[in-house]
Amino acid sequence: MSNRDYYHWQDLLSLVECIDSSENIIDVFGILEKGISQFGFYNIVVSDLPQQHENIEDLVFFDKLPEGWPELYTTQNYAHFDPVARMCRSTFRSFEWKEAPYDRDREPRAGELMELARDFGMLRGFCVPFPGFVGRTACISMSGRQSDLPARAKPALQFIAIYAAERIRQVVGADRQTVQSPLTMREREVLQWTALGKTAHDIAEILKIADRTVTAHIVSAMDKLGAANKTQTVVRAMQRQLIAPDL
Repeated sequence: MSNRDYYHWQDLLSLVECIDSSENIIDVFGILEKGISQFGFYNIVVSDLPQQHENIEDLVFFDKLPEGWPELYTTQNYAHFDPVARMCRSTFRSFEWKEAPYDRDREPRAGELMELARDFGMLRGFCVPFPGFVGRTACISMSGRQSDLPARAKPALQFIAIYAAERIRQVVGADRQTVQSPLTMREREVLQWTALGKTAHDIAEILKIADRTVTAHIVSAMDKLGAANKTQTVVRAMQRQLIAPDL
């Protein structure tokens, strides 16, 4: 093992130790961001993959993306034309975005999406599929401006991503077992505003917390209520009278 590989492995073990000691989802996301940044990736999204009738914005657990990209991706319904998302459904092998096949002539929306991603500074992407938090396929997709990804980085990135996903599952499960009330006060508060049609960004501004904190509360509530997406979480919370139909 070369000195470079040795220190690379030591960094990886250090990240794993930090993930293991994390007590909440937000800390795990922060460590995951730090881990992928070492490989030149500064954008990330953690999400279940939508079915035909679903909106991707209801299934995103966490994201840090270029300004304007989430809105464009959602309003143009790109999730259902995305070759990366399609490949995630067919494999649990990590892959670079450029490996996701599509026919430029027969799938113009797919080509349009990938060109736009480059315009937003996402020149190189890497995706790690894994079993989802609510019984379906999920993925951690990361991107950046670098032009090349060393071969040694791929297994490390996959390891970090899956380890983080499993830790999130453990943390959420532990919260569910230790909290007497199904939802915490903050989770109920976030769902209440969600029920009124507020976006994660809107809620973050109202509650004066970070956007990713809002998404973390939604993820936790989804798991506790066994819901498949944000909308179903709100419905189940109302059915169980955990939140009111209106304020």
